[in-house]
Amino acid sequence: IQTGLDGSAANRFDLNEVLNVRDLRSAALGLDQLSVNTQEGALVDGGEIETLIDEVIETRSRIAVGAERLAHTVSQLDRTVEENVRADSILSDADLGEGFANLTRN
Repeated sequence: IQTGLDGSAANRFDLNEVLNVRDLRSAALGLDQLSVNTQEGALVDGGEIETLIDEVIETRSRIAVGAERLAHTVSQLDRTVEENVRADSILSDADLGEGFANLTRN
């Protein structure tokens, strides 16, 4: 995503690189292969479940970072638009002032 006027690295970021999200559906995580129906299964697969929970938490954290970065970019762009509108207004006022001054001279 390009966030600035030019394509420099400071004004771009790769959303896929920032998020690095893999398929988090239960089958893709292998949850359908785990069994906690027995005490032995719960002991063996409990550690795997904890690892998967940590992975989901880490992925959610990366998504939050990406969302925050996008929100910051939107805020910056809003400020830029406001500054450009303000500058355009000042230039228009100056043009009108020059036009009125020319009319009064003639």
